[in-house]
Amino acid sequence: MSTSSVGTSGSMIDVNGIVSKLMAIEQRPVDVINKRVTSTQVSISAMSQLRASVDAAASAASAMQDVSMLIGKAATSSAPETAAVTLTDVGYASAGTYNFELLKFASSQRTAFFGFADPAAARGTEQVRLYNANVSSPMGTFDVTLDFSGASLNDIRDAINDNDALKGKVVATVVQSWKSDGTIDTSAGYKLLISGASTGVDAAFSAEWNLVDSDGSANQLAPKLDNGAQVFDRDGVTELGVNDGGRYGAMAASNAVAEVDGIKFGSPTNVFTEAIAGVRIEAFRATTSSTSAKVSVTVQNNRDELKKRAQTFASAVSDLQRLVGQLIKPGTPNTPAGPLAGNSAVLGISAAISSSYSQGFKLASDSTTTYSWSKLGFERNRDGSVSLNASTLTSVLADSSAFASNFFAGFSSSIESVLKGFRGVGGSIESGIQTMQVQLSALNSRKTEAQSRLERTRQTLVAKYSKLDSDLVSANQRANNIRGSLASVGR
Repeated sequence: MSTSSVGTSGSMIDVNGIVSKLMAIEQRPVDVINKRVTSTQVSISAMSQLRASVDAAASAASAMQDVSMLIGKAATSSAPETAAVTLTDVGYASAGTYNFELLKFASSQRTAFFGFADPAAARGTEQVRLYNANVSSPMGTFDVTLDFSGASLNDIRDAINDNDALKGKVVATVVQSWKSDGTIDTSAGYKLLISGASTGVDAAFSAEWNLVDSDGSANQLAPKLDNGAQVFDRDGVTELGVNDGGRYGAMAASNAVAEVDGIKFGSPTNVFTEAIAGVRIEAFRATTSSTSAKVSVTVQNNRDELKKRAQTFASAVSDLQRLVGQLIKPGTPNTPAGPLAGNSAVLGISAAISSSYSQGFKLASDSTTTYSWSKLGFERNRDGSVSLNASTLTSVLADSSAFASNFFAGFSSSIESVLKGFRGVGGSIESGIQTMQVQLSALNSRKTEAQSRLERTRQTLVAKYSKLDSDLVSANQRANNIRGSLASVGR
């Protein structure tokens, strides 16, 4: 009797089982390629992480080259979108924190003549006079009288805007009247709105509209508004009465009002230059019943910022050194090696930083003297990390500003030069990544080819052992037939 095992399908041999075992052997070269693909991908990721760490250290070194911080101060706002600050005079600005709040925006004057039904309709003989005698006005003094005959409201607007003596001082527009609910007020008609170009109480001006009789005498259509005495609120214009043609009102020009540490200040614009000595504050938001516009304005010595940047550099170099140590650590029987163990480019980074620390640096102004990192307070620890001695750095900053400027510039240039060879397109890190990417591409191509060969081999083995199984089944059937024939003869 045959010793072949019968498969679950009734066949003589387990074709799938035999093929699977044989394919497991054939799969081994592909498994090796897969491991190399995974290892290369991990190495590329590690090199990208290293590139970011080197860039961070170089950027931190570059940030210390801003030597203007050694001789100046800085002003900052806790909410620049509410109030932006800039330093205008280092000598007057005192270090400290100030509470600033805009209580009221500066406004320009807006004068309105209104009640006109059709802005394009021709009118009678009229006269518009705009004038200002205040020599302190940011718009300067002016006195312009415009005579009209048969002009429309639109024509009057254009004549005001086209007048050279009024350009840059006032702007005229024709607007439709609206109700407070956002709908058009058809009963009020159109307004001639004349707006000042500048803000502040000194930017007020006077306006009057006169009817001209046949004898040439001028009769006021509405009382003139001197220096914007009436209120032009959000719901419309204060009405001053009717006189044959229109009503008259205005919003007065006013100063901005701010409060700094409980003391109120005024300004013709939304910019305050006297509220905090040596500091310019431009306000963008004002306190309302529902929102606050309070901000903290901080004036500090720039040297404090330089100390922060020095600490950032020490931290960035320490992070870089620790990362290098993790990436190149050798393997042990119990722990795997780092993904870049033995990589010469990575080893070179740590060696270059160590060499820079031990060899020191020179200044462009003094090529004969070598200074160590520790002169600036940077101290290298046994594990390669760098710490900052704040008292040492303070002593350097207390020295002459010229020396400190050269010192920081020299140090920053030195460390940047050290890291330059590892950065950028031509740097060893980028070159290493590109080499690995080429290797990965080649491995993926080999993997694709190997998988195609495996599939062909599997198909060949399936066909081979399926035929063998079929032959065994046929032979077994013939043997059974022979045994049946012999048995019948014996009877």
